[in-house]
Amino acid sequence: MGLELIKAEYHLNDNEGKDIPGFEKTVFGPSSDDYLKQPQAVEFTRKQEMIPPSLLEAIAVREYSDDPKSWKFQRTRTGALIGVSKGEVYVAFDDIPDARKNIVIARAQEGYNLKTSNPRKQLIIHGKTLNEILKRAEKDKRIHPLPEDGHVVANIAEYGTNPYFVAVEGCMAPVNAKLIQSKDRNEGHLGLPSRKYVLKHVKEGEAMVLPVGFGGIDCGIRHIYTIGGFDTFGFVRGVRNAPTFAEINKAWKKR
Repeated sequence: MGLELIKAEYHLNDNEGKDIPGFEKTVFGPSSDDYLKQPQAVEFTRKQEMIPPSLLEAIAVREYSDDPKSWKFQRTRTGALIGVSKGEVYVAFDDIPDARKNIVIARAQEGYNLKTSNPRKQLIIHGKTLNEILKRAEKDKRIHPLPEDGHVVANIAEYGTNPYFVAVEGCMAPVNAKLIQSKDRNEGHLGLPSRKYVLKHVKEGEAMVLPVGFGGIDCGIRHIYTIGGFDTFGFVRGVRNAPTFAEINKAWKKR
């Protein structure tokens, strides 16, 4: 099992040296040596002609590799779109592997600049850009009402089928539950802004964009974070030939 070295790049396999379903063609680069903010993470992977991993890919590396860096807090290309439609507040997840269409890749610097401005602001999108993301999220069943306090928690027995964790992690939700349990934790958490905060900052027909971070041993393995957004630090590992969320899930079901 591990990251098989192929021309300074890596390929995931299991204990028997077999490909991991859904990741057969995915090439992984080396991890960063330091914690990076979102624009830095995008640039680190861009120089390798790669993109940041989705949350699914980051979970797969943690499970199917022996790299201790995979247990650090991870930056990903998965985005949480938290918006208002017909007065209702929702959260939708998207990690399309097209760098031009992936909002947390394409607008990483803009999101960082807004978050570090005075006063601090969020990256807000609307119109065609938002509609295209929501169309993908609805097709893949990755959109749900935002909980009142923005907090989702599930014990290990429920984690793998909890609709929110499945929406953000797909077929890797049960895998991540096992990883959390391996560190003597009995529940997982998804941290999102509260409905009150969203309604204060987001208008009807708009959505705020928040990158999704993957908790590490040194900062809460139980947690999937969006709080902090573009200006928080995390390790990153680039990927190439990344499949879509739907493609990974479809392949995993056939294993």
